[in-house]
Amino acid sequence: VVASFDYPLPVVLVDLDGMPGIRIIMNVADSALELLEIGASVRIEVRDDPIVPDGVRLPFAIVEQNP
Repeated sequence: VVASFDYPLPVVLVDLDGMPGIRIIMNVADSALELLEIGASVRIEVRDDPIVPDGVRLPFAIVEQNP
């Protein structure tokens, strides 16, 4: 358990549009767990890491809600 993360800690494997074969594993943020499903659209948001003082920025997947 890492103190800087909330649990459960969902991670996703993201296929990047327009970049076939490129995949990134990242944490999910600000998304309801019930929105996670195979094929769900996400947007990537790069955020400062509040725990690491050296300006580390990490990508997070935000699950898009379908209308």
